[in-house]
Amino acid sequence: GRGVFALSRLPPGSLILSERPFLLWKDGIDFGDTDDLSTAVLQVLQSQNALQCSKQLYPQTIESCDGEELAEVRRLFERYDPNDLHKLAAAGEATVDEVLRVALTLQHNGFNSGLYEKQSLLNHSCTPNCLKLIPSSKHGCSEIWTTRDIEQGEELTICYVNPLESTSKTIRQYLLRNHKFLCLCPKCTAKSNTTGTDTNTDNSIQNDETDADVLALESEIQRAEVALADLGGTVRK
Repeated sequence: GRGVFALSRLPPGSLILSERPFLLWKDGIDFGDTDDLSTAVLQVLQSQNALQCSKQLYPQTIESCDGEELAEVRRLFERYDPNDLHKLAAAGEATVDEVLRVALTLQHNGFNSGLYEKQSLLNHSCTPNCLKLIPSSKHGCSEIWTTRDIEQGEELTICYVNPLESTSKTIRQYLLRNHKFLCLCPKCTAKSNTTGTDTNTDNSIQNDETDADVLALESEIQRAEVALADLGGTVRK
């Protein structure tokens, strides 16, 4: 896997990255929805710049795709009509394999605010040490700020999920549906070990508990925003 690691000690309130997305889409996009995913894939295929940037993200080739994920995304495209996948490929002047690769690239790397080349390298954690600030306008830069002291060699992480009104179950479902992984961060691993749940199966998303840690994460993000503002950063939601 890939990730981003600190080359030196970083204090809280450090701006790590400021990046414009190379592809934008509607708010609230769902990469597990056939229509949303088809629209986003066509956007990539019809933009030479976006298509080239997508090849820098996982999966870079159809051969590197997970077989089960390929089968799942193929079923998604053929949900209404077995010919829809071929129609989408024709509309984008691409092969079926390229449509499937781009779809998985979006599912693994896409954010609600767009698709980023560098920001996609940051891994998720339910207890992140960095905060992603979404641009206030569609043409603004998304920023990554540290929220606490980070030691040299430590991995920089962000939370892929908006914690507002979220539970452990909905967070894990969102990550599995939109980013194709089950979270194995220390918090989720500890919770799984405590409950005796197998983190390698879908059973890990069955606990329908309102997670106090999620509320704590929301408070942590709010405190981080205040801290960044006090440090002179321009905080934009």
